[in-house]
Amino acid sequence: MTPAQQISELESILHEYTTYFLVFDIVFFVLIVLGVILSIRFLLSRKNLHASNEYLLYTIHGQEEERARIARELHDTVAQDLRYCKNLSEKK
Repeated sequence: MTPAQQISELESILHEYTTYFLVFDIVFFVLIVLGVILSIRFLLSRKNLHASNEYLLYTIHGQEEERARIARELHDTVAQDLRYCKNLSEKK
């Protein structure tokens, strides 16, 4: 093999390795970018989930307060109506 052929063969090997490294660099960069994007989306979804859970807890708390108010009101109304009926029946 002549020196020119050896140089040509070495240049072709160097060109192949350079191509592989460029492809590897591009794939690695794309994977890093996708990883960052997915991490950001994950963090945002967790933040939205947390806000959603807080809203649900606030809503449930409001519903429980309203149920308690209605229960007190019904209890008081029924007790007054019964007392009124008792008073009416005693007068007769």
